[in-house]
Amino acid sequence: MNTVMLDFIKWYQAEPVEKTFEWKTDVVEYDNKNNQRNAVWSSPRRHWFINFAFMEKRIRDRIIEIFNRSRGMYDSSLLKDEDDYSAIADFAGDGGTKTFQLYKTYYPLTAETWSEDKKDIKEGTVTIKIDGTPQPAGWSVNYTTGIITFDTAPANEAVIEISFQFYFRVIFATDTYKDTKIWPKNTHYTSEILELIEV
Repeated sequence: MNTVMLDFIKWYQAEPVEKTFEWKTDVVEYDNKNNQRNAVWSSPRRHWFINFAFMEKRIRDRIIEIFNRSRGMYDSSLLKDEDDYSAIADFAGDGGTKTFQLYKTYYPLTAETWSEDKKDIKEGTVTIKIDGTPQPAGWSVNYTTGIITFDTAPANEAVIEISFQFYFRVIFATDTYKDTKIWPKNTHYTSEILELIEV
């Protein structure tokens, strides 16, 4: 997959970003007008709407590069959401398990929480503590899958704390990109709002 990162977005400054969360619910209607609702997804799907109303040529060229490398909607890219890019995952050792899937728990201080597995981990950001002691070695991470593998299984009831940063894998919502040069002798452009959809 394409791993070109959308790392140039000036969040809420030059390029305002609107974000939505989408859930999927299956609703069955009965003759008595009652309905049954079934939750299809265990986590939301995010959409980002980026407003490139005024951009320099270097930004415009970068967008076109990513769009064409992705072949429009076909392939995916990585996006760092400045509001949601870090997490701490806690595990308990059992003396036998060596692999652990990184995750993030949302709204941990409330009863209505959910956890999402995190993949596409940012290299160099993973730190691990076992029973409060930093572990600089003795483990490896698959940055694509978000799976941590220890050389030796942590002891039974060991408290494992893993902090990390992650990206969202996204696709463009359309196969068409369009921009406009503001003035023939100017080097600035404007484009339609770009929608990115979480894969």
